[in-house]
Amino acid sequence: MSKTSLTLLLFIFLFTSCQESSTKNASGTIAAKVGGNVNRITLGEEQISVNEEGSFIIKQALDFSTILRLNVDGEDYEIFLQPGSTVELNITADSISFLGDLVQENQHLVSDRRINKEVDKYLSDNWYTLHRKAEDDFIHIIDSIRGVYLSSLEQRKADLGNALSDDFVKVNRASVEYSFDRLLIRYPEWHHRFTGQKVAPNSEVMKKLEYSIDRPEFLSLETYKKCANTWLGLKMREQRVDEKDQSIYLGQMQTQSALSFVAQQFRNPALKDYWSFQFIQDHLEQYTWINGNKFLQDFISNCQTDRICEQAKALEAELLAARKGHEIQVYKSEKGLQLEAHIFKPEPFDSNSSYPALAAFHGGGWMAGHADWTFGSAKHAAENGMIGIAVEYRLSNRADITPVEAMEDTRDAIRWIRTHSKSLSIDKNRIVGKGLSAGGHLISSISVLQEEEGEESSVPNALVLVSPAIDTQEGYFKSLLQEGTDASGLSALENLQSGQQIPPTLILQGRTDRVTPTSFAEQFKQKMDSLNYDCQLKVYENCGHIFTPSHLDDTGMPMPDPEISKLAFEEQVMFLKERNFIR
Repeated sequence: MSKTSLTLLLFIFLFTSCQESSTKNASGTIAAKVGGNVNRITLGEEQISVNEEGSFIIKQALDFSTILRLNVDGEDYEIFLQPGSTVELNITADSISFLGDLVQENQHLVSDRRINKEVDKYLSDNWYTLHRKAEDDFIHIIDSIRGVYLSSLEQRKADLGNALSDDFVKVNRASVEYSFDRLLIRYPEWHHRFTGQKVAPNSEVMKKLEYSIDRPEFLSLETYKKCANTWLGLKMREQRVDEKDQSIYLGQMQTQSALSFVAQQFRNPALKDYWSFQFIQDHLEQYTWINGNKFLQDFISNCQTDRICEQAKALEAELLAARKGHEIQVYKSEKGLQLEAHIFKPEPFDSNSSYPALAAFHGGGWMAGHADWTFGSAKHAAENGMIGIAVEYRLSNRADITPVEAMEDTRDAIRWIRTHSKSLSIDKNRIVGKGLSAGGHLISSISVLQEEEGEESSVPNALVLVSPAIDTQEGYFKSLLQEGTDASGLSALENLQSGQQIPPTLILQGRTDRVTPTSFAEQFKQKMDSLNYDCQLKVYENCGHIFTPSHLDDTGMPMPDPEISKLAFEEQVMFLKERNFIR
């Protein structure tokens, strides 16, 4: 289970130890009627299902008042909700109106949308210029914008008098403060990126946040969580870990340090549990179950907050369930960090036979993702008489792991399959490397930038690339590399030349892909053709990255169109049959 999907289980946590008064075991309700041509509604990150009558009801467990984010077809709205209240909404494609409880409070949030749009546009248009300014000038501008929101709130309060609750004023003011304080403490990061000059985070703001983040009544605020997460990240950079112990990978040392810091920083047990659990989830996201289960199990044993304990147990159960039904082997260990191959076999399976294999490498921008993202590809291979292998590789962390290390893992995985082909019942001359997005970069680049060491080759016998990341000159990719690393030296496109043994290649691409544009797949195909290498490119219309429908945003988590995905699998089978990999 990913960290994002886990947080969807529960938006608001129940806090039992807090200096503020609260309503225990309460909930707030959002009841909405939806009219007009509305395609997609989300609350936070969770997509909302609208029933046949065009309505939905959501009950939120919460102890404290909060502001939630509702998105209607790309338009953001903020919803103020109190324990025991019912906020009624009328939603159309271009507007939202309120009935029931908290009408004045929510109308204020709607009126502030104009300010939000103007501020968002100003920051977007001037982001580069603003962050090149001297710190004092930057702070003055940000505090001036902050003042616009606070003045709007005070004016509304003056206009309505007692009609605007003190609770709303407190929560709204806190949300504004956290939002703009986060901009201030992120200034050094962007200033360094745009000027090359290093400055320390503002000490006054950092000190202010040291006290203001220890407020459990604001934990359900998105602005609080983002601000506190950024502040904690900066504090973690100040914590020096002993990197001399070569038996422990850096991520383990960093997580141990983070958990110790959280235990010292937060007085409230619920906050300690929440932030400890966040760091443990981050660790599991980055380094997987086999490398993080002890952190999670120790946390469950010591957790004091019932709802967070339930989340942790649910995560443990889901991660364990994902490991069932197939074989798992460690193919590599690096400083105690174990990398696994998840193996799916055809049925019936004969261990004395020799099967073709497909090794699948997931996407995620080199910094995210798990082998289970490619379980579908591995299972599909098994259904077609192959042994499907979903491969873990090290994820970039802008420290000791970069795409270079991920390429090393990709090579080692293919070598491991060949070295153990007999025990795995694999025909080592019929190994297909499949890569999606960043995984497409990894498997294609090692097939062009061939580094042969030892007895077995690290180059697959065929390639299937789905929305592959071909462009290594893009700024994001370069930001993942160690200083001095030549990005072009990691590119399959730029290093492809005549006289190589390049595997037959199938590229499956969405026409409107905004993450890995189709033009780069076309360039790779043209160069392969010019050098007389075997390459097929299939472009699917009306879809983008990993076959996400064109009308949806394809820059986040892919939402593949089922029909196009089915066609792509059929294309893959045909390609492999024509080249005698499967029968």
